[in-house]
Amino acid sequence: MLNRRLIRSKVFQALYAFTRTEDPSMKQALSYLRDSLEGVEKNFMVFLHFPVEFAEYVRREKDPSENKYLLKDNDMEVYEALKLTGLFEELLIHPVIGKYAEKPYLIWREEDVLLKNIYKDIQEQEFFKAYLSSDKSRDEQLEFLKSFYRYLAFDNESFDQRMEEFEMHWEDERHPIANAVKKMLENPENKEALKLPSLSKNRSEDLEFAEALFKKTLEHQTEYEDLVDANTPGWDKDRIAVADLLLMVMAITELINFPHIPVKVTLNEYLELAKIYSTPQSSRFLNGILDNITGILRKDERIVKKGRGLIE
Repeated sequence: MLNRRLIRSKVFQALYAFTRTEDPSMKQALSYLRDSLEGVEKNFMVFLHFPVEFAEYVRREKDPSENKYLLKDNDMEVYEALKLTGLFEELLIHPVIGKYAEKPYLIWREEDVLLKNIYKDIQEQEFFKAYLSSDKSRDEQLEFLKSFYRYLAFDNESFDQRMEEFEMHWEDERHPIANAVKKMLENPENKEALKLPSLSKNRSEDLEFAEALFKKTLEHQTEYEDLVDANTPGWDKDRIAVADLLLMVMAITELINFPHIPVKVTLNEYLELAKIYSTPQSSRFLNGILDNITGILRKDERIVKKGRGLIE
């Protein structure tokens, strides 16, 4: 889940803050970077735990047998579906999720307005209607839970807003977090029991890469900014957007100083980041400049790749 694009994104945020601070501290910047990376795990657990609390809300507040109002034809059916028995109870007793539930970062049960909103809105969703009419086998429960998480991550504005209030970088993190949950639910082993995905293939390597990219970018910042300046005729360096310039310096840092990362991977990653952090035209602007600079660096034999870095 903690993929290299997300790591680059976190490094960019840390570098941007560092370079825009009057009296920056390397120690504080690296601490911020580490906390930011570790925060992804926190947000993953907050997201993963929501259906558990949602089910508790349904059981606590929406049991038709405990209400005096006139029931609709399918009220009990909706209640039985959304109190999330079977597979969903595995979330509650999962050792990792259960331990998190003892001391959650965000207490969903206190979000009454949000829970009420989702209870009402989910009944209008096609994936819920399909689940309601199914026989709710384990496979259908897995498919519904997968759709439920996708709905939370991308289709419910109230949930999205609350997550952004809780974590300002939720917009950057929701795609990899949602993908991690999707992979968890698509794991064939889940036919028997739910298993959590690994948040990182190698946490120490991820942190080492992030810190090295941060430090190397700062170490060569002036040199690589001058390289950009020399290859943008008609553009004064001060006229280039701060985000664009920083992304280009990071890309050049990777091209020269990280021999195991393929050139194409580096260029594609920073063009994608430009779409997120800069203007709509930035990706095309960076593409032209970085393509030219890459050619010059190859000619000067400053790009030397080895191992996986040789893959084009």
